[in-house]
Amino acid sequence: GLARALCRYWCAEGVAQGQMVVLGAMRPLLENSLDNINDAAAKCVNSEGSSPEELQEFILSLPKNLHLEKFRSKMENQTVPSTNDMTDGDNVTDSQYAASFAIIEEENESDNDEDEESDSIRGSGSNGAGTEEGLKIAWQYRKSVQDARSGVGGSNNRRSDVGDGVYCHSYDLSKRMWDQFADLGKNPLLTNTKIVDCWNAFRMSQNVPILDFRKQGMNLFCTLWKHIQSTFSEHNRNRNQEAESKPSTVIRLFLHRFPVGPGSVALPLLMAKIRKENMPVVVLV
Repeated sequence: GLARALCRYWCAEGVAQGQMVVLGAMRPLLENSLDNINDAAAKCVNSEGSSPEELQEFILSLPKNLHLEKFRSKMENQTVPSTNDMTDGDNVTDSQYAASFAIIEEENESDNDEDEESDSIRGSGSNGAGTEEGLKIAWQYRKSVQDARSGVGGSNNRRSDVGDGVYCHSYDLSKRMWDQFADLGKNPLLTNTKIVDCWNAFRMSQNVPILDFRKQGMNLFCTLWKHIQSTFSEHNRNRNQEAESKPSTVIRLFLHRFPVGPGSVALPLLMAKIRKENMPVVVLV
């Protein structure tokens, strides 16, 4: 329904922005569930949440990125330089590839109208007051205008690992993002999504045959925090940085069908810890 569509959009936007989308599996693999069905010590007492298989299906269902299609169409329509004009070092870098996305904006906007409106603003600015006024026209909120006002540099200053420069992407919910990368070597759905095992927080032991929701909640909080820390460390190592250095990405933590009882204990603790540590983490439950 609508809730699932919003979740798909939220996770797809994280992938498109070059962020890490972490999905918490609150139930074990189906194979493990069948193997441990008669093992009381390894039994998971949680009946809520999603299994890794369900979350993998969810990742495969993320919607098609229409901005990427626009970019590829533009690249195909551009004139290809001849081999005589190219040298061996004229390979398109990742930063150039990412920066080229920034040229993609809504095609139905009128550039002439923008020029006229910008001229009028410059004219009012000559009186000394126009440039200090708030933004009153919708097009002024575009990223290019904001950068010009704030003095931020152009696409040459963009980093290739922070997304494609588009503030908000458009999607086709009837098609899959996975199909856009089926023939490419670098699939962001493989590099920017991660399913983490959280079901051990609900496992019973022989010494404690029954776990109340408060104990499960504490276990779940500790498990989620460890996964957040390990995701940041892994991402830093992949970028040849110190594992304990400042996080270099944003984590979107998606908790699908989050258990109500344990979640009422784990979630407040997790959010308080994220705020205390000033971590770039956003959570969708």
